[in-house]
Amino acid sequence: TNGTLLDEDAQRIDTTGKRVLTVSGDISVRSIKEIKNPETKEITQPAVPGLGELMVQRGKERWGRIDGAIHVAGINRDWIFFRQSDEDWDAVYNIKVNGARNLFQPAYAQMYRQGEGMLVGVTSVSGEGNALQANYGAANMGLEGLINCLAAEGPVLKKPGILARAVRLGAVDAGMMVELQATKPEVVQSFVDRMELGRLISV
Repeated sequence: TNGTLLDEDAQRIDTTGKRVLTVSGDISVRSIKEIKNPETKEITQPAVPGLGELMVQRGKERWGRIDGAIHVAGINRDWIFFRQSDEDWDAVYNIKVNGARNLFQPAYAQMYRQGEGMLVGVTSVSGEGNALQANYGAANMGLEGLINCLAAEGPVLKKPGILARAVRLGAVDAGMMVELQATKPEVVQSFVDRMELGRLISV
């Protein structure tokens, strides 16, 4: 995401007396595991943390625990389904679903040790059926499936304090929706028509 905007937001929040930590990067990039030569035990590939792991590491270092992890990242590459390229399909899926995995796995590991925590995935009504958004809708429903499975794990692992929830906020008046409003206002209106609020959510 835009590191400059993050820093500006951090400075604004700091003026309120609250503490904030910003880490920018590509959430779809996975961590690289350390590889050792099985005979010499020498490290042939050092471990490189992905953005999700880095966020959890730095948050843990600063606050000593991770109480919640919210995955809200997403992009759109709208087009007729049979003309959607592999690149556009993968880009949307990797940020929404793999990005959630990349954040939730290290956060979940820390929450497991703590015995509590909350995982939240922000999804979209597009999964209910939006023309030209097969990739985006499928990715959001994939995220909801991941969240539903994680919600079922807490009780099974005897960790009822670890919770997972999917949240469909609807259309937010920022970022991707601003771009859509300028290029495809009918798509934005289709979101608004299915929202109880009846308008874009202000941020």
